[in-house]
Amino acid sequence: MASILQLQLNQRRQGPLVVPDKSLPAKASLLFDQTKAEHLDLETILNIGTNGLMELRKYDERFAAFEDTLFNPASVSLARPQMSKEAIQKLDKSVEQFLMLLSPYFLLKPAHKAIEWLLRRYQYVTRNSMLILFPYYFKINK
Repeated sequence: MASILQLQLNQRRQGPLVVPDKSLPAKASLLFDQTKAEHLDLETILNIGTNGLMELRKYDERFAAFEDTLFNPASVSLARPQMSKEAIQKLDKSVEQFLMLLSPYFLLKPAHKAIEWLLRRYQYVTRNSMLILFPYYFKINK
């Protein structure tokens, strides 16, 4: 019988650290209080996130690359548990690339809208998530 530690290590080797659904509030939100967040469906959050993405494109056209991936309407029905390991790795890489591109705009409202979508849809958290703040931090501390 495997120990709890062995089971946890095996899970850790299988992929990036993903916060289990039950450890997050039912409708985690950056923009809304818990009561309001619980009443917003994924289509509404996608519209908010896409609006943020369109606004971010005014600052940097490279955000357009994520329109057909992370902010695609088909992602509303995406089920991460049914995805292959390769598909999950591709998704995680795309989220990380988006967050790094987003970091200089972190304090802007459009960035918050885009993060709202990523948080709600993908519930994506890694040890390196704080890296999105580094370019912003170094910019203001020059």
